Amino acid sequence: MNDPHVEALIYVVEHVETVKYDSATSIEFDRPAFHGEVEDERARFEMKEHYSTEGEAQAAVQPFIDQWEFKETLRTGPGQFALRFDHSEIEDRHPTPGVIALSDQPVRGNVTVSTPTVTVSRPYPQPPSEAAMDIHDPDVQAMLHRYTGYRERREPLPSMAYFCLTMIEYRFHRNKRPKTSRHFRIDLDVLDKIGHLTADKGGLDARKARKQKGVPENLTPHERAFLEQAVRKMILQAARVAASPEADIPTIIMADLPPLTDK
Repeated sequence: MNDPHVEALIYVVEHVETVKYDSATSIEFDRPAFHGEVEDERARFEMKEHYSTEGEAQAAVQPFIDQWEFKETLRTGPGQFALRFDHSEIEDRHPTPGVIALSDQPVRGNVTVSTPTVTVSRPYPQPPSEAAMDIHDPDVQAMLHRYTGYRERREPLPSMAYFCLTMIEYRFHRNKRPKTSRHFRIDLDVLDKIGHLTADKGGLDARKARKQKGVPENLTPHERAFLEQAVRKMILQAARVAASPEADIPTIIMADLPPLTDK
């Protein structure tokens, strides 16, 4: 090609067998570098700027995709939503007369899947906002690893939540919890409640036995919902702070989380 230009990048929506998007309504979104649309389990990113190679265009889109997959993993669990690159649409702005230029085409193979027992139909997840997040921060990745382990039933909730709590506290020494609260914009009551539930409750899945009492009480359904949501928000908040420590980020307070009792 004399002057190649990437018109669009096409991705396939991938997901576990128990999820379906085949009836989902299409969605559209705009960002400075591209216009996006998801329909029929395919995502099309139409480039607004000039990229002469497929790799350059993918580099402009990938941070957005990474953040989208990251947030959906926290929201619904691992494997629920991912985008796999399929092909690009490339035009030659100054073709040689008499020569036909072809854009890259997808390479497809046969895929065999087993029949799932239960399938859930879902709408496409909303694309991420433009708020800065560093999802590749090592601490964020460590917490995400433990969270996905919990969602895949490889780790109990109390130990996973405690690990995430200590992950954001470890950099501070004296008065570490108040300092953690200020640095990460997470109200002290939220951190203290996570600490209490992961230290003193959990039943047979508890992080530790209680002195002179043995196995602690089980977590109630309200407490489990609180811990799960608190961890998700904690990981997102850590990614925001890692990207922009001085930014004006809203503080996570108890009212942002599920109630601990019936109202």
